[in-house]
Formats: sequence, structure tokens, C-alpha cells
Amino acid sequence: MITADERQQLIKWIQSHIKHDELALPVMAAKLLPVDWAITIEATPYSSKKAMWQLIPEALKSETLAALRDESRHELFKAVGKQELISVALESTNEQVVSVLGELPKPVIHKAIEELPKKDRAVIRDALEYDPSLVGRYASRSQRPQLPDLSVGQARELLTSQPSIEAIYLVDEHGYYQGKVMLHQLCYCDSGQILSEIAAGKDEVVLANEKIDNAGSFFKRVQSTELAVVDENNEFIGTFHLKDVIGHMETFYEAKIAHVGNVSDEDLFAPVISSARQRAVWLGINLLTALLAAWVIGQFEATLAEIVALAILMPIVASMGGIAGSQALTLTIRGLATGQLSDINIRLLRDKEFKVSAINAVIWALSVGAIAYFWFDSVGITLVIFVAVLINMTVAVMAGIGIPYAMHKMKIDPALAGSVILTTVSDVVGFFIFLGGATLVLLR
Repeated sequence: MITADERQQLIKWIQSHIKHDELALPVMAAKLLPVDWAITIEATPYSSKKAMWQLIPEALKSETLAALRDESRHELFKAVGKQELISVALESTNEQVVSVLGELPKPVIHKAIEELPKKDRAVIRDALEYDPSLVGRYASRSQRPQLPDLSVGQARELLTSQPSIEAIYLVDEHGYYQGKVMLHQLCYCDSGQILSEIAAGKDEVVLANEKIDNAGSFFKRVQSTELAVVDENNEFIGTFHLKDVIGHMETFYEAKIAHVGNVSDEDLFAPVISSARQRAVWLGINLLTALLAAWVIGQFEATLAEIVALAILMPIVASMGGIAGSQALTLTIRGLATGQLSDINIRLLRDKEFKVSAINAVIWALSVGAIAYFWFDSVGITLVIFVAVLINMTVAVMAGIGIPYAMHKMKIDPALAGSVILTTVSDVVGFFIFLGGATLVLLR
């Protein structure tokens, strides 16, 4: 594996030489692992992805394809062609085949599966029956479970054909999970001892229908790096490794970061039209919310024309509410993401945040009011902005809790649009209270 600096040098070298069709790789490229090639492809502009793909040694292509992020793989499919990449994918492990085929149209998947060896077809079909958000999709089905009456001596012989396993999983004659035997147990047990006598972990399982987001808690509870995956009838399906959870969480938090800018899982060098279309939706939504806030301001045009000071103070009202609301929004999204927040305790959080917001709202409304008084020497303006900041901060905090929770209940990712809706609420409420109050108090 190469260092990050070496990778950057190689990317720079390859990209400069691709333009001149000089495709002889430097010696450094011999050290590239599949993950290095994947990062290199993701760092390559769309127009050069096909040429970059051709540089990868044939022996590394299948693992490189599986190592790509979903959106980057999607862009590579468009650049290189589905058929070529599917042929490459079918040469990898079943888990990698599932990862690659899972995002393709169903007719393409069915056709690709028919090209697999007969023994692998049912395994791939079974995995693809599960939604991408469920553990069953990612369970490894490569390890064959054993019957409980297997002896320790027989189990040791078994390890010669499966040297990379972490445990031997036991099932009865009907395929129902009966526990597992860790490899270290085989070292000190008598060769004639039966595995069922030393098996443990019968309850250390994760359901195939369990959300992968929740799988990490199972590993934390049992202090194990690998768990048996079973269906609702306790029938053994496969195994699920901690590294799969870590990989999923990396993708999950990368998506959260991307959602801050509403760019989702967009490939870094996706085609211009594709990127523009994807972002245009959220820019349009932001425009609509901005127009709503502008419409509210427009209803008080006469007030603003009469009292110019209000225009100076308007951003303060919106900003104070926006910041207070975003703090509550972040807290709520974090609670939902970690599973700490649910129907049971949402009211407790709401009550606590209301009290916190009330204290902060009073303190900062007084502060803003004092600044406004010394600035404009007007009791009326001071009173209006005090009330506006007080109400807007409180409403924004309540919205910061209510909006993400409501979106979560509707199965919408609150990180995707929560901030847009919160900004609208904060701006509309703040401007309406501030300008409406000014109209009533200052223009009577």
C-alpha cells in the first residue's frame, strides 16, 4: 500500500500522461492495492475514468470495483459500460458481487446472476432479497455451518480447508442455529470431545431483518467481532463482521457531511449536467423558502420605508433565531442517529430545551434590546426587537426539535432538509413578529 503523498503524486502523474496517451505506469503503481486504485478513480475527472480503469491490472479490477463508493461506481458504469464491469464483478467474492449488482436494474441483475456458477446463484439471490438497509443484505454466506455432533478433532481438520474463519457455527439437522465454537477452544479441548459440549453464544445473534444502523450495538453488547445472522425462525443465514458495520458507518457519516450541503452521495467528478440537476432541486427549494420570507417582508413595505432602522435590525432577529434553532436541530438529529431519542423521551427533551431556550432568549433579547436602545435611542424599537428575539429564539428551538423528529417519523432523513425548513420557520416567524410588532407599536 502507498502513502497518501505517494498516491497524490501518482494521481497527478497518471492524469497528466492520460492526456497524451502515454499509459506506461511508473514503478510506484506496482504497490497499489485495490483500495488505492479505487481512491485514484474517484479522484479522476469523469472524462478520464475509462482510461484510468484500463490501467488497473486485471487481477485487481474486481476488488477495486467493490471498493468504490456507490456513486463513484455508478459513474464508472456509465463511463466504461455495464457489461464489461459486470463481467469483472462476477469474478469476485459473493459479498462483493452483491455490493456491485445491488444498485443495478433488476433485469440486468437477473441476467448477470445467470452467468454465475450454479452453486452461487441462490446465495446471491437470497442476499439481494434483503433491502440495502438490512443486515441480511451484507451477511457473509461463504462459511458452511456444522452439525453439533462434530468432534474437536474433525473440527481441527476442517480448518485446513477454511483457514480464515474466526469460529465454527453449529446448526441442527433443520438448519437452526445452535451456537458457535471459537478457534482457541479447539486448542485445549480433547480431540474426541463433541462441539455441542463446548459451544456458546447461542444468543449472540443478529436478525437478518435488523437495520444495519443498529447492528453496532449488538457487537458492543457481546464483545465479539463476528456474529451469526439468523432469520425470525432462528435459521442460520450467515455471519456478520464488525468490519462491515465500520464500513457502513463510514458511508453513513460521509453522507451526513454531504447532506449539509445537500449534495447527497454525489461523485466528486460526476458529469456537470448530472451534478447540476441534482443540486438544482435543493437550490429551487431554497429559492421558494427565500421567496416566502421575502413575501412576509413585503407585507410591511410601508413600515420599512417609514422606519429605516428596522432594516438594519432585521438580520439580528433572523440570526439569533437561526442559531438557537440549529443548536436544537443538531442535538435532535444526533439523538435520533444514536438511538438515544424516541417516543419515550422526546417530551423530556422538548421540556428541557424549552427551559434552556427561555433562559437564553431572555438574556439575549435583553442584550439586543440594550444595544438597540443605545444605538437608536428609541424605547419603541427596543421593545419591539426584545419581543421579536424572545419569541423567535423560543419558536426556533421548538422547531429545531419538532422538525427533525417529524421527518424521522415520516422516514425522511432530517439531515437532508431539516436545516432548510428550520431556516424558513426562523425567518418567517422572526420577520413577522418584528415587522408586525413595529407596525403596531411605532406607526399607531
